Amino acid sequence: MSELGVPVTIHAVTRAKISDGKSVVVTAPAGGTVAGLFYLVGGWFGAAFATVEAGLPVSLNIEQAEYESTQVTGAFTAGALLYWDAGTSRFTVTVGTNRLVGRVVEPITGGIRFILGPQA
Repeated sequence: MSELGVPVTIHAVTRAKISDGKSVVVTAPAGGTVAGLFYLVGGWFGAAFATVEAGLPVSLNIEQAEYESTQVTGAFTAGALLYWDAGTSRFTVTVGTNRLVGRVVEPITGGIRFILGPQA
């Protein structure tokens, strides 16, 4: 019983939740990262929270949310599937060997607004 008279069960847990799962820490790729730009690192795709040099730890925002980016190649239409071209570090609608990363909400001047998809 707790001091409030409520039944309590205590569990010895040595591991528990360590984050909300909206970001991951990765090692910055060759060339480093620039805060706000998108990167594919170690299988994770997201926006860098910080500008860091290559080889240093950096957090990537991987939250499934709406984003804007000017890292684009080609023309985009609302609702189109969105891919990441790792060779050019740009978003594209070309499937090829590119990774599916989300869906276009709408084209904007010089870029796109999109929903980031799941990491799996």
